[in-house]
Amino acid sequence: MKPLEQLLQKPLRPLWLTPHSSLFLYAPDDQDTDFWPVVCVSASQAVESGCQARQGYLYVQGSGDDEEAWCLGLTHALFWKHKSVLLSLNNADDCERKVRLLVETSKVCLGTDEEENASSIDEKYHFIGTTGIAIGSRLSGKPPLCWDEFDLVVNCTLLEYEENKADAYKGRYLQLPIPEGKKGQQALFDHIGPALVFVKQPLLEKRKVLVHCAKGNATY
Repeated sequence: MKPLEQLLQKPLRPLWLTPHSSLFLYAPDDQDTDFWPVVCVSASQAVESGCQARQGYLYVQGSGDDEEAWCLGLTHALFWKHKSVLLSLNNADDCERKVRLLVETSKVCLGTDEEENASSIDEKYHFIGTTGIAIGSRLSGKPPLCWDEFDLVVNCTLLEYEENKADAYKGRYLQLPIPEGKKGQQALFDHIGPALVFVKQPLLEKRKVLVHCAKGNATY
């Protein structure tokens, strides 16, 4: 740290910017300050006390997990792939239109790719060690292939493959209607009990269980 301290010459100070911040029309000259500013940008809505109770969940300012409320579906991968185009736009309206177009185009491509790859689901899920539990995307729960791999399927989405509701899979399939993103937090808590009851005995019997959401990456 000593070499770094000598290079800095002035202390660091964080400056937070939120959607409610007033930005400088002209950026100040850092040479005139007695510190080096570290600009920290948060897309979260600023609320008094830093948290706020909302219907079905607790909103925590700056937690970085509410991107579904403002990013219009833009993922980090899409941003980096098209960053030159996005950063060259001149105003917010053009940026929003371009983001919506990119997101819609990517959904069409993703749907096509998934259907083309539907003959193999082994890359759509991952086992948690030797527990017998696998975490996957919605495609991993697509019948009939999912039943070749798993004894039970727990669907944590609002959508269902109709075939999984057939009598042949009664007692082996469970849907937990949990919304994606932060709004699904309370629903997840409400369904943990029934889910544990559903998988307890099969896991004791060393059977394989698939638990999937829409994309296989929901952390709530």
